[in-house]
Amino acid sequence: MFTDLRSRLAERQMTLEVTEDARRFIAQQGFNPIYGARPLRRLIAREVETRIGRALLAGDARDGAVIQAGYTDGELSVSYQNPE
Repeated sequence: MFTDLRSRLAERQMTLEVTEDARRFIAQQGFNPIYGARPLRRLIAREVETRIGRALLAGDARDGAVIQAGYTDGELSVSYQNPE
């Protein structure tokens, strides 16, 4: 599921790291045996891609950044480390 996002970020020399806790949370929240992978895609778009997009638009995350999606204190988080 993260392959598409990673390839889009690679165009800007950015990398995406997803912690095991974040993967587990996304898999649990996005699992739906009736609808298949669609809820999973929506969850990734809503919770991860939107946050990355906002950081890019605000200029907080720059080309070459390492972006990490994590899960802490019951919440999905996205942080980034810009190149020096």
